[in-house]
Amino acid sequence: MAFEDNVRTARTINGLDVTDGLNRFAGKENLYDKGLSLMFAKIESGAAKAEELYNAGDFKELGIHAHGLKGSLLNIGAKTLGEMAFGLEKAGKYDDPDYIKQNIGTFLEEFRSFGADLSKIYAPKEEQQTDPLTEVVRKMLAAASSFNYDGIYNGLDELLALKLTDEQTEAAKRIRAFVDDFDIEQAETELKKWIL
Repeated sequence: MAFEDNVRTARTINGLDVTDGLNRFAGKENLYDKGLSLMFAKIESGAAKAEELYNAGDFKELGIHAHGLKGSLLNIGAKTLGEMAFGLEKAGKYDDPDYIKQNIGTFLEEFRSFGADLSKIYAPKEEQQTDPLTEVVRKMLAAASSFNYDGIYNGLDELLALKLTDEQTEAAKRIRAFVDDFDIEQAETELKKWIL
């Protein structure tokens, strides 16, 4: 896709103000396209690093990491995500673990969802051709990482609507049982088996 097509497609992404992003790149679509591409390339590693710091309880470093993400997000016009990252940055700086605990899950889910939207433009073609089962499982993993039970249950409904093998149907039932018991960790472990 030429950079003009990429920018045109980017205008369809919710939460992305392409006009604002272009202004930050002096109106040059080729540079803005490169900025979007660079953001896409670091979304998964950025999310994984944020999770790692959160799980380690290193909220100060998480705030510093969120500062870097904030700048990148605001530069491309992802204002809402940039503001969410700014909130995490401030919470890390001013030692507000409650804010981080309340907001990290939503941020990570939205951040990864944004990455999925960008993947429609920037992922190599073979990565774009994912099967419906993998798509649903990835959505469920994103929901699980932020303890979004509704997202997991919606994903289970989508899974069961697909043509599954008997073994996959049994695995889906195990996942539902884990979620019903609020055991997200076991549900995630079971889900990861589907895409590894």
